Amino acid sequence: MSINEQLRNTFGLRRAVVVEDNELSESFPEGHPGRQFQNDTTDKLHAHLADRAAEDLRETYLQSGDHVAVGTGRGVALTAKYFGYRYLNAPLTQKLETLTISPLTGFLSATLWGVSASECDASTAALDLAKGCWSCKTNNLPLSVSLDADKRSRIPRLQRFLQHDSPLALEQWVKPTGPKIAIVGVGSLVGGHRMLHRPAPPEIAAVAELIDALIDYIAQDGNPLPIGDLCNHLFVVRPDLLGKPFNTFTLETAEAKIKVINDLLITAKKEHFQQECLEKVLLVAGGEEKAPTLWYVLTQLEFAHKVILYTDSACAKQLMLLPRP
Repeated sequence: MSINEQLRNTFGLRRAVVVEDNELSESFPEGHPGRQFQNDTTDKLHAHLADRAAEDLRETYLQSGDHVAVGTGRGVALTAKYFGYRYLNAPLTQKLETLTISPLTGFLSATLWGVSASECDASTAALDLAKGCWSCKTNNLPLSVSLDADKRSRIPRLQRFLQHDSPLALEQWVKPTGPKIAIVGVGSLVGGHRMLHRPAPPEIAAVAELIDALIDYIAQDGNPLPIGDLCNHLFVVRPDLLGKPFNTFTLETAEAKIKVINDLLITAKKEHFQQECLEKVLLVAGGEEKAPTLWYVLTQLEFAHKVILYTDSACAKQLMLLPRP
């Protein structure tokens, strides 16, 4: 049985796509935006996962009239960017006529044409996905990109396609207008996480300080608690679920700190992903350090049956070593 089938059967996934090591070593073709990561192992891994997701999104999953909800993270951001490249080369018969795109989190700041203070931000990814459609011979494509009103003036080329609403209001997540497809990643609070080691914009300085304090706290333990995020909603992977010992006081303190942070952020929660209107969740996450947090999402949040997982072989093998659901 292939590793793809093992993952699908073990976690009850809709589908699993594992990019093997030999594929990760391949170069992107001339003109592909992924060529910028040829010398960066981590980003190249995310680039290959995102390219597979973007290809499937364009060729199989995305149809005219769909509502797409977009999350945060490198894999998501690159999927949105690479979708434009894939869409540009699609036959005209496969062009989209209508599409609604909504970010799954609040935003910090985002710009449309490749310069951003937070390129992994959900609004940036939503705009990149919109740009990919709009710029590819579809000038009459009616897009609806859900953004805060003050964002509109920064993106004049998409001005006529914008409407403001509240994409995270659960009462809007119903058929036929609610999101049908979500593109998300899973974060892990380790050295490379997008929340770490970056100057915080003034708007989120207070939240950044709380996250720094959380990281400092869990780092005091010789075996730090695995903490991750889904669409910026933080969670702790309880060690007892993984069959490992833990300090009750440390765990409860970490959970309390996480609750304070989550209460300050606009994020999608597991209830969003459980809604009936949402049929597919493209989950783009790689690197073996992501295995515990990815395991948590697939076993504890009750929407694994919707997940189309894009990961690498190292992460897949680590996942299969963790307790079976």
